[in-house]
Amino acid sequence: MAGDDLDSSLIVPLIKRAEPEGAGGSSPLSWPEGDTPIAEELAGELYVFYGFDLPGAFRLVSRRDCARMQLDAGDLRPLAVRNLTRRRARPQIKQAPAAAMFVLDGNLESSLLLVDHLWEQIGPQLPGELIAAVPSRDMLAVTGSQVPGGIAALTRCADAVWQQSTTRLLTRSLLIRHGPSWQLLPAAGQP
Repeated sequence: MAGDDLDSSLIVPLIKRAEPEGAGGSSPLSWPEGDTPIAEELAGELYVFYGFDLPGAFRLVSRRDCARMQLDAGDLRPLAVRNLTRRRARPQIKQAPAAAMFVLDGNLESSLLLVDHLWEQIGPQLPGELIAAVPSRDMLAVTGSQVPGGIAALTRCADAVWQQSTTRLLTRSLLIRHGPSWQLLPAAGQP
């Protein structure tokens, strides 16, 4: 699909992690001016990128794409979240004793972190603050900070994903929701 054929209704949010310098033994990617993908920090090593949702692949949105579509980069997140909820079925929730897992399409589960109305509905059902694990792009599990064993369950889940997978990995760190945003959950005993 040529760049001119891509329109804003195809844009969805993609959660990716920043690669530590020197990771993978290769030099950082570089793009021609204007083609650098647009990204914004989410929490810790996690970033929100925006991608055109194409059959079997995503193509990252660049400043050049935004200029062509007459879109301000600051408008990408609400647009992408709206498109995500329109382009994908409603997520299924698989409940476990101490946590719940969201199942969407095996590709964009982590992007559900950005769907505020989802957390406004789920939040009151879980005691304490919302805690999330997104060990990979296709895994999102949540619990409440006051759910007995909840944080331990999410930590085990993240560790298991990191031990068993080498693709689409995001973070072993847990996230906590404060207002409309996610932040890294401080380790026990940390401020």
